[in-house]
Amino acid sequence: MFNPRLIIIFILSGLGTSKLFSSIDENKSLPTCFFNAVCFKQGERMDLIYFPWGNENEENATTINLSINSDRLSNKICYYGQSPLKLFVLPSKSRDEAKQDGGEINYSSIEYNFEQSKNEILEEVLLLVGKKIKSFDFSRKFVPIGSFSFQSFAREPLYLKVGDIKFSLNYGGSKIVNLMDEKSSQRLPISIFRKHGSKYLESYKRKIFNFRKMRGFFLLKIEEKSIKPFTILENTMDYGKILGYGAKPHSPQKR
Repeated sequence: MFNPRLIIIFILSGLGTSKLFSSIDENKSLPTCFFNAVCFKQGERMDLIYFPWGNENEENATTINLSINSDRLSNKICYYGQSPLKLFVLPSKSRDEAKQDGGEINYSSIEYNFEQSKNEILEEVLLLVGKKIKSFDFSRKFVPIGSFSFQSFAREPLYLKVGDIKFSLNYGGSKIVNLMDEKSSQRLPISIFRKHGSKYLESYKRKIFNFRKMRGFFLLKIEEKSIKPFTILENTMDYGKILGYGAKPHSPQKR
């Protein structure tokens, strides 16, 4: 039986190996990938277990509990194993209830196959659509400092103004905006418009401070007639706050 020890909210991402050595503890093993995640369906929540070393068939393998929902992107999580990443879904009956009934807990699983690189640590955002996973590249090579990635899952065209840059996105559309040469001050204004008849109505706006020293990811949806963005904004990684970073392959406790 699994022995989950931690409960979290979850997302996926990574970084070039050469850039990690200045920040990662060289006495620790290098991860395969970093990731964040979010559920696509409004109101959905998934309680999961994952093995940070991908060694679910080994005795006393370390496990971590995850709670992923549709409210926001999760925090960053670390994975040391090989492809595929396996997420085990907890059934609706709780662990305690199963123990009281004297029964075993049956887990279904979601698998995510990814391509590994010898030169980079994978960094991605995962979108959970039922038991399928759609991924988005959030590596620093693809989205460098001073750049922001926009991905739309709105069922209508969205019209964006990011600083002085204007563009539109249809369902499934994406765009990376590099803002290092942006003429704005230290505050980057972002506005998103929806078209009603012949008019464009502003439905979302925010400002990002010190944007030239940051990078970001915006996943855009429309829920209850409002634009709901799931966002990541970061400049450097705080490895001490990444769930699973430095985890050992095995737990001293028996499962």
